[in-house]
Amino acid sequence: MITAKIASALSFLFCFCLLLPTSVRAEFFRVAPYGQDTASCGEISQPCRSLQYAANKAETGDTLLVAAGTYTFNQVADVCSPVVGDTAVLCFYNKGLSIIGGFSADNWVTSNPADNPTIIDGQGYRRGVLLKRADASLKGLIIKNGLTRGASNGTGYSTYAFGGGILADYGTLSLNNIRLINNQVIGGNTNAEAYGGAGSGGGLAVRLASRVDLEQVTFEGNSSTGGWGNLRGGYGMGGGLFTYQTTVFGKNLDFFNNSSRAGSTGGSGIDQIGERSDACGGGASFQEGSQVVLEKITASGNQSFGGNAAQYAGGAFGGAFSLEEAQVTIKEADIRDNLAQGGNAVNGWLGNGGGIEAINSTLNIERSLLIKNTARGGNGTTGDMGAAGGGGLNVTWFGSSLSSNLSISNTIVADNEVVQGQGAKVTGGGGGGLWIQGTRAALDHLTISGNTISDNMQGQGVLLIAVGNVPASATMAHSLVTNHGANSSAAALHVKTNNTVTLIDGRWSGNLKDHNAGDSNAGTFIGLGTMTTVDNPGYVAPGAPLYDYHLRYASPVRDQAKSSSMTVDLDNDNRALPDMGADEYVPFPLRVSSGDGTLYLNWGNPAAGIFSPDYYYELTVQCPTGAETPKEIRCGQSLNIGSLTSFLLTGLTNYQGYTLWVAVKEPAGAILDLSRTVTAFATDIHVYLPLVVKQQ
Repeated sequence: MITAKIASALSFLFCFCLLLPTSVRAEFFRVAPYGQDTASCGEISQPCRSLQYAANKAETGDTLLVAAGTYTFNQVADVCSPVVGDTAVLCFYNKGLSIIGGFSADNWVTSNPADNPTIIDGQGYRRGVLLKRADASLKGLIIKNGLTRGASNGTGYSTYAFGGGILADYGTLSLNNIRLINNQVIGGNTNAEAYGGAGSGGGLAVRLASRVDLEQVTFEGNSSTGGWGNLRGGYGMGGGLFTYQTTVFGKNLDFFNNSSRAGSTGGSGIDQIGERSDACGGGASFQEGSQVVLEKITASGNQSFGGNAAQYAGGAFGGAFSLEEAQVTIKEADIRDNLAQGGNAVNGWLGNGGGIEAINSTLNIERSLLIKNTARGGNGTTGDMGAAGGGGLNVTWFGSSLSSNLSISNTIVADNEVVQGQGAKVTGGGGGGLWIQGTRAALDHLTISGNTISDNMQGQGVLLIAVGNVPASATMAHSLVTNHGANSSAAALHVKTNNTVTLIDGRWSGNLKDHNAGDSNAGTFIGLGTMTTVDNPGYVAPGAPLYDYHLRYASPVRDQAKSSSMTVDLDNDNRALPDMGADEYVPFPLRVSSGDGTLYLNWGNPAAGIFSPDYYYELTVQCPTGAETPKEIRCGQSLNIGSLTSFLLTGLTNYQGYTLWVAVKEPAGAILDLSRTVTAFATDIHVYLPLVVKQQ
């Protein structure tokens, strides 16, 4: 597998014997574009000019405070090349430092990166940051235009390239409020080697680090590109982020428009051990032994491209994320509009996992969106059409000592597509939403809707398929499988022979064919009778352009997941009486402010952009016995207030509880949505906090 190649290459890197820092102190060194690199620099009145010079002066426990400006490579201050054979705009090893940007000449106390952008610029020819056996904390920085190239001669590791923006080996790393923009790694173009050099971690590459913490980090426009080789091109892995045998905790991360692209070749496309030029994880690639937890993630516009070749093209695995022999948990993620595109040759090759690809791994996904991702096979001129699988997610097992495990809950898998490449020979594929192969899967409270596949493929929504004698088995509970059939007669749920699905209390709706049970070569269906059909699940605005699969007020699947023990939904709303699918219907908020004889109501605009322009809001008021009727509306009646999203009631009796709610209605009067019911009191008593003045 790919990881074996990476591991072999890394063995050349870690033979030098640097020790992790032991002593700790805490001094501050200021750095500013107007500073001077002198022996005494670092004070407020005399900052240093270059990051590298200040880092050389600092010792473990020290902090570099960096003012707004652009910082580039200082060759005079470079101390890394003689020791580690590599360098960057900022490089340090065998010590622990903090680097904080966002300061200004008149404020070295409070960091404000938005007003004082602090930029580490590789200028398109140098890596941004290099860390070797370091404990590093970076905060409030932009790292852009970094470049790392593999050598064009030599063997193994020398032709590989890692970490265009940041490369961190061993030690620990903390990134907070960091933007990694337009960094790239390019594997070497080789003449003597069978394969080109790999490019891994265009934005950030981390290898064998004991812990990595990422908070509020943006990966945008980074790329990893494999080099040209005699038999096959090099791997492209993790356009934004690459990890190897590393523990990662990430929160509030954005992956936008990153790419991994495998190298091409004029040779056959397959090396001596059968490897092809593959691309893994346009946004991120988590490799062998990595343990990763990601929360509050956005991944959009990321792409992976398999390499082109004369005879046999390479594959693309994971438009947004790929994981191989790793353990990954993804929570509260929005993964949409990503692409995995197989390479072109006489025989096109695989495009797998438009959103995510997992191989020999354990993957857990909670409260997330997999929407409008594409897995597309490469083109074959006169041979195979490139196969493709898993528009949203492709999870599989290949022969190894590890197993493949998948758990997904409270997740929407919708409007993903699988597209077969061009060519003379049909090769198949499928799993428009989910491709589950040789894997044990647990699926609970999913909304699987509107996914598509090419002709000659199987499983518009979900496909279960074996790997040799290793079957897939899945339990799918309390889920909605809907609206499959727009471009194919294939079943929404297809279970191939020797594979098993256990269905628990779900709903079908709008599929041309719900399942393939009873067909020749069908697998085993358990609990099929617990799945029933509804005419319309009642989504708010399914499909383009809004892709909103929340439930409407009148949805027939509300309160129907009676056997569910799930306590929250996609939005972390409580499931008191659980609904089917990923969403639990919750009335929209109604806020009420009290005045003397008045109540001011405000509910934002929950229907904006969702319903047709002729929807309207209707306010209902119930009055307590003996209370005055509002001047604007009669008690116990409803009032059409058009498109207003706030309203003032006057003439009320103070200290009496008025009960209020707002409905969103269609022109014919059907309720589309409903606010919470609120009981509020008008009052002429207002309490003000006393003014407290600090004595000088």
